[in-house]
Amino acid sequence: IRLHQSTSRRRAVSLDTSNMLPAKRSSSMEKAQITLSIRDKATGEYVHYKHDGSRFDQPQTLKLCESAAYVVALSATGDEGIQLLSADLGGRSIELVPTEGRGASATGDWIADCVRPTKKGTRDELLLTVQIKSGDGARRTAVFPLQIKTYPAPTKKGGQNYAATSGQPLGHLQFDMAWDSTSPYSPIAKADCLRFTRRTSSSMVNTNEQTPLNVASAA
Repeated sequence: IRLHQSTSRRRAVSLDTSNMLPAKRSSSMEKAQITLSIRDKATGEYVHYKHDGSRFDQPQTLKLCESAAYVVALSATGDEGIQLLSADLGGRSIELVPTEGRGASATGDWIADCVRPTKKGTRDELLLTVQIKSGDGARRTAVFPLQIKTYPAPTKKGGQNYAATSGQPLGHLQFDMAWDSTSPYSPIAKADCLRFTRRTSSSMVNTNEQTPLNVASAA
């Protein structure tokens, strides 16, 4: 399990790109957008996040509860023919079920039993690994670091840790996944441009829908 605590102040990820000029890319560079949402399986509510500013590696922190059951929704948008192949969170595989939506979309259950309560004054890192098949047929993999704070499991069955539900509800997270299309044998894609938002993404779907749409099973 790739999980570590961060207490040092490092370069923060900037979420405001409205004043930035678009980066020049080689014509061989391709990009997909990965969208993630996480809901509490028991309540159906989105997980929450808090603003930490420049105190830690990332300015936003995702709030989770130890051993809680969550529903993870993923979508990949980009070139025609893009497919979601597999995903894992914190080293635990997410069994993806195809859903209907724009691009390749899927949902899956995830249990937060691979994380432990975060020590006071620190943050942990939870790694999301996503594999897609790009429009050219090559498999591409990227690892997205999520900054998290994990709270202890409720002491009573069916109870809630209210500290984990304070802050802003997380409609979805978005990442950019970029690669050089001339290198089909170099499967590791660059992952950057983390974006938090309270809004529900238009590419995310009703998690009750299970209609297949351009999603391949992992081989």
